[in-house]
Amino acid sequence: MAEVIQEHIDLLIRPSSGTTKTYQTMLDLHIRNVIGHVPVDKLDYRLIAHWVKSMMAKGKAPKTIHNVHGLISAAMNTAEMLGYITRNPCRG
Repeated sequence: MAEVIQEHIDLLIRPSSGTTKTYQTMLDLHIRNVIGHVPVDKLDYRLIAHWVKSMMAKGKAPKTIHNVHGLISAAMNTAEMLGYITRNPCRG
């Protein structure tokens, strides 16, 4: 997961430096140590739910959770386009 999200960040076309930094921070603080080790083709609803619950348990704001989930979902769209997965598990 962490590698695919990093690839998504690296593939962004003309992002602002602030966007890149924000996404990198999200990856480093909220994803890498929780689900970053999971192979991208093993990410499913259960793991996403686990991640959301872990963020809630840490007292993260709903907006933070929503924003980081958006990054994960966008990265999974990229993974789908690159053929790493057949369907974005964040959809639905």
